[in-house]
Amino acid sequence: MLTLDEVIAVVASKPKPMLVAIDGLPLAGKTTLALRLIKEFGAECMGLDDFVKPEAEWPSRDTPSFPFDWIRYSELVTAVRSL
Repeated sequence: MLTLDEVIAVVASKPKPMLVAIDGLPLAGKTTLALRLIKEFGAECMGLDDFVKPEAEWPSRDTPSFPFDWIRYSELVTAVRSL
């Protein structure tokens, strides 16, 4: 497992990234890492939580699907492309 400083060093050693996605378990440090990347590289940050539909609009709780029924997927794709 890498430390935050090691992850920052790996990102810094690469050509300027167009998109960095951070995934992980709750309390794994995703937000902390995102904040460090923003600070170190002047990056933009977009959280997936901003695209979650209200629970009343979720059509199903037990049917697997992609794009996920609870995400405003087309709006997410548009936002990512605009960055």
